[in-house]
Amino acid sequence: MTRLTSQNVIPIARNLETHDRRLREKTGLSMWQLACRTISQQNPEALPRSSLKTAVIPVNAGLGVIEGFAGAVAAIARHLGFPAFITGSSDVAGFAEALERKAVLLLMADDQRFIAYNSRLARTIDNAAATGAIFAVSLEQMAGGLKGKETLVIGCGRVGESAARQLIKSGSGVVLYDIDARRSKGLKRRLQAAFPCPPLAVECSLARALARCRLIIDACPAPGIIDRQHVGEQTIVVSPGVPHGLTPAARQALGGRFLHDSLELGVAAMLAAAAGHSFPAPQPGES
Repeated sequence: MTRLTSQNVIPIARNLETHDRRLREKTGLSMWQLACRTISQQNPEALPRSSLKTAVIPVNAGLGVIEGFAGAVAAIARHLGFPAFITGSSDVAGFAEALERKAVLLLMADDQRFIAYNSRLARTIDNAAATGAIFAVSLEQMAGGLKGKETLVIGCGRVGESAARQLIKSGSGVVLYDIDARRSKGLKRRLQAAFPCPPLAVECSLARALARCRLIIDACPAPGIIDRQHVGEQTIVVSPGVPHGLTPAARQALGGRFLHDSLELGVAAMLAAAAGHSFPAPQPGES
């Protein structure tokens, strides 16, 4: 999991209405509608929200609590209609507090994993899987469908893998690129094992991959890898990576054909999945 900073998360709570409006402008759907579309729930009102008390548990393990993180996650949950609170205690004591206060959904993160846990169903949802899937769905909305089109996935870790799986389900051909070619080739093998004859390719050159594809999921944390020369009139980029990989010139050229956030969409998909549906678990040992 990419470690966020307080600068990434503190502004989230006060900007949720604006962010949701911009999502509707770019994708035609709200944050909750995108989350429901990601789990194949066509009726956003069908999933319970107001009855699912949600606890956000601060965790001190590793590098410790990120200032503003728990508050941002709780604010996103409340924005989506979940009654959310932050536990007064952290770590195991916070987990116990959440259960004692009858929380159904429990959200917690350390340096390695960010999960939502449904205590009624014993269901665990990983943020990497949820984030990759919802950004792929967002790209599908922005592109007016993906069937028969080709999408480049930059970064073949857990987020990139989930995005690639969702793209294949949506009928897109998938081009994989990772700076470590072993990762892209390993992901190709897993996808071939999971899907019958998936339309897959591996590019070893990022320049060739960017020249080849107009639809791009930037799922790696490397900055400045997509420049103005890589942006055409039909280019659309969605970026769950933190930081995103666009140069300022590329960002300006894309305008409304660029979608990025640090936390909001991934949390929305986690909550929808925890309430109604599971994603495939991330592969052990993949980052």
